[in-house]
Amino acid sequence: MKLATTVTLFVGTVLFLAINAFAAETTTITVASSQPSTVNQTLNSTTKPAKKTSDTPTYDVIASLSRSTSLIDHQDGSRSDSMDFSISPGVRFSFGRLMTYFSYSQNLRDEYSETENDFGDVPVTFIFPSTTLDGWIKEYKSSIGYSTTAAIPASKLSTKRDQLQTSLSGKISYSLTPNDEGFSFGVSISAGRNFHQFEEDINGNVLNQYSSNQGIKIGYGIGDWSLDVDYIHKTRWTYKGNIKTSFELSQEIGYQISKIYSVAVGHTNAGSSLKPNGTDSNIEFLNESNSVVYGSLTLSYL
Repeated sequence: MKLATTVTLFVGTVLFLAINAFAAETTTITVASSQPSTVNQTLNSTTKPAKKTSDTPTYDVIASLSRSTSLIDHQDGSRSDSMDFSISPGVRFSFGRLMTYFSYSQNLRDEYSETENDFGDVPVTFIFPSTTLDGWIKEYKSSIGYSTTAAIPASKLSTKRDQLQTSLSGKISYSLTPNDEGFSFGVSISAGRNFHQFEEDINGNVLNQYSSNQGIKIGYGIGDWSLDVDYIHKTRWTYKGNIKTSFELSQEIGYQISKIYSVAVGHTNAGSSLKPNGTDSNIEFLNESNSVVYGSLTLSYL
């Protein structure tokens, strides 16, 4: 089966399942993460009827300010240091939630860099009602979520270098969260396609046509504290049919100051999944060249 057909079927399956979930009386609206997975098994359980929701839309917004820098300063001018700003407005309906994400990154070491001081592309995501699976594990809530995303090119890399027109993707996720405190678990898988004006960027490099992210998240919460470990495996297929893989591994400790304010500190390591020899794994917890530490302040109005 050709890759185009596979992606089309996957996104179609997401929409089909989401529409069925919306029509069923056993679904409830939940707020899904913008991160931002799949479960290859059948979960048999009973579900509670959905609570009636108002037809009047409600609005929410999340704003964040974060500072990140290289874990190790080699004193050779390679240290990264940046400030990132983001705001994510959303609107909830009885049939789902529509949200978007605006971001800007500022390189504190090079204020004149056109690519590192720039706005990010703008994703517009619709989150369908999730299917809640009750009774699978006692004292835990289990659910399957569905979402679709369309990206609006806004960064200079996308608009000028890559000449990206848009990208479309579908995502299925599964989450297991405690009713009170304790461990949480989630997996997700997404598939999408990019639409460029040309198959190569302005420098002659072949662009990525198809994409897929596979993620896993493990967390633990107690009181106002939380600990999360996230792993994302990224697969990209170019217009020439070549496959590129990369990873992102992060750990974060968060504290909920109040209903509105929260803070977090964390570490991220990202890079190619394979070493230059093309066979050995490059996935590791820490990397003296790529590891980044960060701190963030988040304001949430939900």
